[in-house]
Amino acid sequence: MKIFILNHCSHNKGDNSVLYYLTKCLDMVSTNNEITVSCSDGKSPFWANESVKSVYWPGGKIFKTPEVGFIKNAIRRIKFMMMRKIFYKLFLYCYANKYDKFAKILASLFFNSQLISAFKNVDKVICTGGHHISNVLEKDCINPQLVSLALADLYGHQTVMWSQSIGPIDTATNYSKIAMGRVFDSCSQIFVRDDLSEKCVKNTSGAKTIKAPDSVFLSNKLVSDFVKNINKPYVCCAVYTAGIADEAYLGSYKKSWISIAEGLIAKGFDVIFIPMQYKGFGGDERGFLNEVISELAGDCVSFIDEDKSPKDTLELFKGASFIIGHKTHSVIYGLALEIPTIAIAYHEKTRYFMGLFGLEDFVYQDVISNETYIVEKISAETADYQKSVHASLDKSALFAEQLVTNLKYSIYDL
Repeated sequence: MKIFILNHCSHNKGDNSVLYYLTKCLDMVSTNNEITVSCSDGKSPFWANESVKSVYWPGGKIFKTPEVGFIKNAIRRIKFMMMRKIFYKLFLYCYANKYDKFAKILASLFFNSQLISAFKNVDKVICTGGHHISNVLEKDCINPQLVSLALADLYGHQTVMWSQSIGPIDTATNYSKIAMGRVFDSCSQIFVRDDLSEKCVKNTSGAKTIKAPDSVFLSNKLVSDFVKNINKPYVCCAVYTAGIADEAYLGSYKKSWISIAEGLIAKGFDVIFIPMQYKGFGGDERGFLNEVISELAGDCVSFIDEDKSPKDTLELFKGASFIIGHKTHSVIYGLALEIPTIAIAYHEKTRYFMGLFGLEDFVYQDVISNETYIVEKISAETADYQKSVHASLDKSALFAEQLVTNLKYSIYDL
């Protein structure tokens, strides 16, 4: 089967984890798959096998990358702004108003031919799980992900939206909300991860949604043979700095993580920070983490500098005694792998995920002003309580099985 996976963000480790587990799940439910992935950098992930093909997102080379110089990256930035401010808007306006012929002409002129060709030559389209339609990064919700979903509809596909978080969309333009509604109505399945997503779909369309786990819960099925080989217990931490330009906030945020690290060290743990963005790309946390570590004495604190595959990331999280996560997928790894987890909720979905397991008391809105409480939660009492919750609910294993079932029904239209 020829499968086209949309909206993979190449430099985000969470998105790479989602894509990794989606492809693993495809292997479980379907044979002889030919997979093409629409990637923000147009390249197949370094961890993928050679059979996975790739194309760019709409617009081609529009995101900066570390391997090209300042001038080329500046040109890409200008191109992205032109796409977002002019061509995406014009395309989505046409799509929202059903000027489909003109929308297709715009797509053929200003998006890229390989992307259009992929839509014409595949059997099934899946929008990879994640956070693709919202105002978190673009206040008007005009972005290449929404454009890609509209293109799938224009070229006759009933997309499977795989484990999405949708919204907030309250600041979206009227025509982008209409475009969203048309996209949702065209989908064969819309799997959503949280209540807000369900509400956003309902408010813009007549489409039905299905509550579903995040793709990373499949990791629960893939760690049975994992053997811990740990010299000293450690806590995995994942910070959130992407898109934050407020220097005063970042200064306070840094002090908070330093305080938390000192508290963890005093309790006898090593601290390992795991960047959730890839090195040199937008949102890379390594500069911030280097500042944190430089202010801490000794060798008990470190961060993972090299880019890890999803499998290696899985092993790092699985070996941890605790996880403190401000990035969504660090929290989901904790829940999926049944590691005691403290969550920092930059978005409602994080609180929702923890609430599925009855762990709302282990969620904080920010690390700032909560340092003492967070360190106190890194305790034997927390570990015993969370492990007992996982043992009684067995939800992580059930979620993993649900993912396989969902994909099987979606691929074969059962």
